[in-house]
Amino acid sequence: MPSELNKILQVIMVSLDNAEKRNRAVYDSALDLSDFQEGQIVSADAQRNIFQIREWRKRIEAVCSEIDATSMILPEDIDGISATMQMPSASNGSDVSQSPVAKQILSHDDAVLEDTPIGAYVRQKMRELSNNDHIFSAANIALFQEKRWSSDTFGLDYPFARVFNRQQELSAQTKDDNGYGRYWKEVFLFGNISLLICSQWNAEDKEQLDKWDKWYNRISQESAPSEQQWRPRRASHGSGNPKPTAITLLGETYDVCNWNEMFVKVCEVMLLHKPHIIEALDSDAELNSDRRKNFSYIKKEIKYAPRQLSNGLWVETNRNSGDISRCCNRILAKCSYSPEELSIETNETKKKSKWLI
Repeated sequence: MPSELNKILQVIMVSLDNAEKRNRAVYDSALDLSDFQEGQIVSADAQRNIFQIREWRKRIEAVCSEIDATSMILPEDIDGISATMQMPSASNGSDVSQSPVAKQILSHDDAVLEDTPIGAYVRQKMRELSNNDHIFSAANIALFQEKRWSSDTFGLDYPFARVFNRQQELSAQTKDDNGYGRYWKEVFLFGNISLLICSQWNAEDKEQLDKWDKWYNRISQESAPSEQQWRPRRASHGSGNPKPTAITLLGETYDVCNWNEMFVKVCEVMLLHKPHIIEALDSDAELNSDRRKNFSYIKKEIKYAPRQLSNGLWVETNRNSGDISRCCNRILAKCSYSPEELSIETNETKKKSKWLI
């Protein structure tokens, strides 16, 4: 029972994180509404939701750390926990996330759309594998794309994954033949392979969650085949990784002098095109951790080489070329852009070259 309860609580925590991001996007975007009074109402309701979500998170953390789950909580109590955790109502008695303004805001940002609890849990675990530089074998990649294997392994109606094609638009690759979205608009990087992961997880299918955990526990213990792992090319004279001299992003070319400056420039360009996403990076669980903050509006929280963006957000630039390249790709994916939109000119090549990350 304790392991089963911990699994359920972890799913709820992921769902709460997802809900906070969604309300944070509503709050930030409400500042741009032309109707000042309506903007105040929407932002106030979203802020109340965020405070309530954080309170729920604290309560769950207390349960996880202080209560003996085996003796204190019974299976029938789980439904009661879920039933009491409903989104607080707006001032007019309705859910702020269902208001016309909020729906319009959310429709333009796939990164904050609500997943099912199982879907959010799966998505987070795939991010963790990617962040830990896990490499899937060629045999696994082939299985991920088989509908029968995906059905037997996870109970999915669609292949678990698709290989992302950098030459094609991201949005088109997330849809089935009938034009319905079946994959998240997020590129998951595993060595030199980029994958799109199926988003069609049944919120009420406990067996599906058990199947996922069984597979994940096994796959996360596998050692990565080192011969497939991507490495940056070395300069022929043995001086180390080449340095970028210019980047082309979304059709515009910018001069840079090193990797750190390239990282800041990518953030600034994305800030111009998707400000609400970049502004929320300080609360992004994928790009920050409890031990290390990479994005924050408080300078002292950035321990190493802080640089400030034009919107006041501080970013850590103490990264190697591989980390910077991977982080740039993740930021592009969060903004619904393909990594193919970024090309790098180095002092080694003296020409624009695509870096596969």
